[in-house]
Amino acid sequence: MRILAVGFPSSHGTGGDRRTLMALLEYHNFGVQVYLHIPYRWIVWKLISSADREKFAEDLLQDLENLKQKGVIIPNVLIQILEASRSKQPDSIESFYGKRKHPYLAWMVDSMFHSGIQGEDQYLNNFLNETGEFDIIYQMSETVEFLKDSVLIGKIRNAPIVILLQAKAYGLYSTKYLLSSLSIVGVQVFSRFLWDLLLYPYRYFEYRKMISSGRVKCILAVSSTCLSPGNFKRMILSNKIPFKVLSPPNAIESDLPEGNFEKKEEAIFFARLALDKGIFDVPNIMRLAENRFKLKVYGRFATHREETTFVNSIKGLNVDYKGYAKREVLLSEIANSKAFVYPTHADAFPLTVIEAIKLGCIVIAYDTPALHYYVDFPTVELVKEFDIKSMAKKILEIMNTPKEDLISLFEETEVKEFIEAHSSWKKVSEAEISLLHDQLKSFNDLEPVR
Repeated sequence: MRILAVGFPSSHGTGGDRRTLMALLEYHNFGVQVYLHIPYRWIVWKLISSADREKFAEDLLQDLENLKQKGVIIPNVLIQILEASRSKQPDSIESFYGKRKHPYLAWMVDSMFHSGIQGEDQYLNNFLNETGEFDIIYQMSETVEFLKDSVLIGKIRNAPIVILLQAKAYGLYSTKYLLSSLSIVGVQVFSRFLWDLLLYPYRYFEYRKMISSGRVKCILAVSSTCLSPGNFKRMILSNKIPFKVLSPPNAIESDLPEGNFEKKEEAIFFARLALDKGIFDVPNIMRLAENRFKLKVYGRFATHREETTFVNSIKGLNVDYKGYAKREVLLSEIANSKAFVYPTHADAFPLTVIEAIKLGCIVIAYDTPALHYYVDFPTVELVKEFDIKSMAKKILEIMNTPKEDLISLFEETEVKEFIEAHSSWKKVSEAEISLLHDQLKSFNDLEPVR
């Protein structure tokens, strides 16, 4: 089977980016040929939004080299763009967006209204010219920019498409979430997220158009929560598109260290540092906990303004903002922490939770639909979303829990079986390949594109 994988595999991006990378690294075990396509508009966005373009390009080139060593075919046109960015050479992206006052807004408007981006057509043409034949397109993220390229390539190459949802198709939308977030961070930081809200109907209409094209033949997901909102479920049902949840949907590296129970009296927050991940809930939680423990925060903010807002909000609190850390450092810090404070509002099947459990760290999170999977799970404590008072109370309870009691929680059979079930990326890749193979066999011949 020959697969065109459309996605963004990165060890330095979101949990979804990391999942894409880790799954692709195992595909060589199953006798498939894989081509990688990262849409031009997504590369543009990542480059213009990166605080350090050279470092971003260097990191991604290393990830692509690792994939290449595992047999994934990487297009030269992509390598050329990244090498130019790494060496600070002027390119079409810099000339097109570099002088814009609001590059994020410009990029979004271009995406919404299908404006041309200098170099986009040439990028896609070069990619198709150097890419061999493939049997199926596997879109490894719900991102609209990925969907648009998948459908376009599907029409050109007469190929069926399978989409993997790692989150809700249109993004997060909840009136309570929006109003609560506005009260937490204020207008300046929240204004950027209003643009995401404006994108909601755009994403809906794009999905409706693309799915009704007849090219999308199956929807996979890491969790059933990805099916919401209801109009998305109705959309795929009306088009008779099957929906399947992967099992296992995610994994952790099998060589992760065992949990360390000589814990420091500390908690940790590690994730993408964004409003929807609950990072701006943290200061109020710590105030209610009366600074009785230290909380270390690891991750990156998307903008300097968000970072400044957060840093100002934790003044006088026992919060140690560490920023980005190398993975081995982060894993050590998780293993040494008693609790993982995770007030996330948006997730599907988060890798962070699995990693924390593996490393002997109690997870304290909101009881959102995605995290409800862990109700009554021994090493996860859930509280009602936005109930920061209960979250602070739960954290303090964990901090006061004797070491012996913590150890007993992680020795329960349910916890051990969960870790075992999610300790192999090879099993995740095998589940994907198996479903892709089954779908390919069941596809009807498509009419040639004229």
